Amino acid sequence: MQAGAGEKRARYLKATRVAAMAMLAGLFIEYLLGMYVNLYADLPVGISNFSGSYPGQSVVVSHMLFGYVLGVVAVVTLILSALSKEGSLIALGTLGGVCILGAGVAGIYFSFATHFSNNAYSFTMAVLFLLASIFYGNVLQIARTSLKGHTALPPPTV
Repeated sequence: MQAGAGEKRARYLKATRVAAMAMLAGLFIEYLLGMYVNLYADLPVGISNFSGSYPGQSVVVSHMLFGYVLGVVAVVTLILSALSKEGSLIALGTLGGVCILGAGVAGIYFSFATHFSNNAYSFTMAVLFLLASIFYGNVLQIARTSLKGHTALPPPTV
């Protein structure tokens, strides 16, 4: 038996809520990794042809790779938000995704273009992390509120 439009929308809202929770948990882990790198890793600042290892390198690489995972989760969250047809979720998911992308670009510039020497890029990553956390927290809250007390929501009116 095929689910009605309201039941499908409720499923997408639930999935969006789960994706937003995963995103917030991932952002927390990424923040911890970034703070460890910032405080304890001995980065090879300003060395352009550095090919050896350095203390904290495994955490730096973990931080970078986890950023890619967050990018994938951001895309999934945006797709689920779009399928829920909730305009505010789509807008917030887009803004959160833009913040994740921007933080990734800032991280690439910080690591490879300036060889860990331009703290403005590090600051940009921190600000975009904060904004992404706010946006995904709102995604979680709106998806939760939209589901509260409803087993199947009617399709949105346009």
